[in-house]
Amino acid sequence: MRRKLTDTAHPDESLTDEFWLRFGDNPQPAMHEKIIYLTMEHVRAKGSWDFNAAAICQRLGITNPMVNHYFGNRDGLLAAAVLAARWDNNPKITVRRGSKSTDFDGKLPD
Repeated sequence: MRRKLTDTAHPDESLTDEFWLRFGDNPQPAMHEKIIYLTMEHVRAKGSWDFNAAAICQRLGITNPMVNHYFGNRDGLLAAAVLAARWDNNPKITVRRGSKSTDFDGKLPD
């Protein structure tokens, strides 16, 4: 059975209303926002070099073509996540390069 886009249940039970409220004031954001938020969380925790869109899809219970629909490809998703973090000016979001983590100020890390 295919999931409906309005379905708020996810295979990953940690994706609760409280989880989504860490990123904004909407306890159930739109699917494209959920994809961006999980991407930002992954990049913050593990860095962009280790990023795999399939892992995000698995957590949300969606397929990779949905990522391609919204963002074009993996690089488009990463770009959207960095822009969202920068646009929101969220101090919780950091970017990593290798093992070094720095605050994102619009400049590439050394």
